[in-house]
Amino acid sequence: MTGRADWEIHLFFIVWALAFVYATLRSPRRAWIELFWASCAALVGLCLANTLTGRGLPGSLLSGDRVFAGFDLSLLAFAILAAILAHRAALHRSERPRARVRPATATEDPV
Repeated sequence: MTGRADWEIHLFFIVWALAFVYATLRSPRRAWIELFWASCAALVGLCLANTLTGRGLPGSLLSGDRVFAGFDLSLLAFAILAAILAHRAALHRSERPRARVRPATATEDPV
């Protein structure tokens, strides 16, 4: 494909812009969780795509190709990290202090 390197860069920024737009349409908490899961799925998908093209992790390990094996292992490590972060974000509860309402006393002038 001609201009493949340029399109890889364009696609990176297109996906980044779409993630930004998506995050503005969702609540912040939901956006974090969903985008972490989307990142996890994309990273695993890249690893599977490498396998389908013949340069996957099993083949790289068997042939001793450390570069591609390291790349696929890194993809899987980041996918696991994204899944952990998504899970932790889902469990997180905001600790905003609640406004305390105190009843007016007889000496205070209610406004």
